[in-house]
Amino acid sequence: MIHMRFYFSLYLFSCLMLFPVFRFDCDVWADDPVFPVKEVTVKDLNFSPEHFFDLREDTFDRNEVDFNKGWLGIFMENHKGKGVRVEVVVDGSPAHVSGLVKGDVITKVNDSELNRDDDGNLVQFKRIMEETGKDTVLSLTIVRNGIEMVVKPRLTAKLVENMNGPVQYQTHPFPASYPFVTDERVKGRSIKEEESFFAFLLQDREFKEKFRKTLQRIGEEAFVRESYHAQNSINLFRLSLIDYLMSHPLNVPSCSEIIHHHLTDRSPLQSFSSAARFLDLAPYVPLQRERSDITCSLQEFAENVLRTIMKSLEVRKTSLNGLTQSDFRFLYDISSRLWMESDNSGAQNIEGFLETATKIDLSMLMKSSLMVLESIPIEQLRRIPTETAKLHPFDLPDSQTVIDNSVKRGNGSVNVSGFGGDVLFIQEVKGIGKVVVGGPKTTWYYDDAAFIIDVGGDDYYLNNAGASRDEASISVCIDLSGNDTYTSRTKFCQGAAQLGTGILLDLGGDDRYMGNEFCQGSGLFGMGFLYDDEGGDSYQADLFCQGCGSFGIGFLRDNNGNDVYLGRMFSQGIGLTKGAGGIIDLKGNDVYFTGAKYPDFRDSERSCRSLGQGFGFGIRPDTVTVGASGGIGVLIDERGNDTYHGDYFAQGSSYYFSFGMLYDKRGCDR
Repeated sequence: MIHMRFYFSLYLFSCLMLFPVFRFDCDVWADDPVFPVKEVTVKDLNFSPEHFFDLREDTFDRNEVDFNKGWLGIFMENHKGKGVRVEVVVDGSPAHVSGLVKGDVITKVNDSELNRDDDGNLVQFKRIMEETGKDTVLSLTIVRNGIEMVVKPRLTAKLVENMNGPVQYQTHPFPASYPFVTDERVKGRSIKEEESFFAFLLQDREFKEKFRKTLQRIGEEAFVRESYHAQNSINLFRLSLIDYLMSHPLNVPSCSEIIHHHLTDRSPLQSFSSAARFLDLAPYVPLQRERSDITCSLQEFAENVLRTIMKSLEVRKTSLNGLTQSDFRFLYDISSRLWMESDNSGAQNIEGFLETATKIDLSMLMKSSLMVLESIPIEQLRRIPTETAKLHPFDLPDSQTVIDNSVKRGNGSVNVSGFGGDVLFIQEVKGIGKVVVGGPKTTWYYDDAAFIIDVGGDDYYLNNAGASRDEASISVCIDLSGNDTYTSRTKFCQGAAQLGTGILLDLGGDDRYMGNEFCQGSGLFGMGFLYDDEGGDSYQADLFCQGCGSFGIGFLRDNNGNDVYLGRMFSQGIGLTKGAGGIIDLKGNDVYFTGAKYPDFRDSERSCRSLGQGFGFGIRPDTVTVGASGGIGVLIDERGNDTYHGDYFAQGSSYYFSFGMLYDKRGCDR
């Protein structure tokens, strides 16, 4: 018998209304003056898990949105008994134009005084702003450095009426519709009223009205003006999936099923192609039809991958044509630091980062990555006999053989600078970088390489191991068998990418992966992929690891074995701005642990932040004035008796217009 559990979250930066509390059957509760209690019975009712949230009627009506609500453009705190204190002023906002500055205390709005001791000042102030309406001039009495004065801002609209979807990338414009999630696909099935718990609840008139108002308010948040390009009618970084779910929040389970299907029931190429569409990128058209029945030698297979890398580099170059050299260096240097709390990046850095990011043709950049992935059909690779494989230097243009031990192997061991053990040969290929081939015995890889293929043996990778770095923008590492060890303390290793493509495929053995930051399936402006086919494996890393994507895609896929995943923060399925990240584990009794290193300010002595295990994260403009919506983070475990440990923000959660999902299909889990 199959049972499924969903843990998911769509961060809704909204004002929720109070629901009445329903008491089922006849449990005795004390009367609550805040939450009115109603007695109902569910006797003889059978609610379907599949249709639990279904409703036949629409839950959001765009025609009811009040686009006249006013917006001032400040972040504030209650100043007990004296008003509200301005903490941040959004650049270019009505507050900024009128002369409001940080530290001002607003004591009166028109004739309404703000003199409450509790947070009622904030509630009153926000209500006045919304009810006053756009294009209205307010009279704000403020106190600055002990001196009372009046400023008169003209409010602009809080909600952007002509919001028209995600940015259309320069070279490949395409419709902003979301092909995987439509009302017809999600709601087009037969629904029986007695199967839906929400349909049952909405029989209560009072609940139905409050429920409708709440969902309406949630849907309105899709039109909220974000701080980045505050006057722009186009929301540059908001994913259409997020906008869809803002107006259809009860369809989260159905959308989760669709995402699960597209990421697990297909080949890696198809999964990544679907993930690109989740990010509203142009669809990838395969260069050739995927076929797993074609046979070839390992030599032919490897040469085809290398020739595809050469073509892919040209596509990548085209995708970056909008960047100057200084733009490129700025992105390369700041993109991995921006998300680090120790960096303390201000609004200027964040805005510069986002502005520069729009100059990249992300669809074209993803195409260059998918071209490489398409050239590595894993089913075909599995069928190539490796025991009798004979490899010799590849016939490639502009290549130089550094060492060739493929004909006369001697004792099967060689030591050259950067590599040791069973090295068959090393080549330098112009434009690609270093190509290294290891034999069936143990090989040590110390220096970075653009392309590695290792036939077997218990190997040691102390290098990039299939991760793009400055000197090799596309890197592929394929290990066919053996109990291997991958370890590095350098950023971007073990199937990771920055402004490029990084792929690590390990097809056999009980392997150990130890990394630091941006590793183990991490894609930052590009695609990072770690694929482990079988064996009981262990994954250990610190930050932005084990399936993390930002302006790109990062996946870690493990097909078999009892595996252990240890990450400290931002790990195990993370979707940052314009990114999709995930772990996909198909089989085994697995352990997922994230946290225990970075204290959370809410309880710093006893708790830590996890920010993982299916977590979406955006840049909320609170401590800075610039922000951007988040991405899609998923953790999918298909079967096995699994254990999950997480602290603050974990296990299907999200923050600031993003989506997080933990999908565990079967097993007795903890």
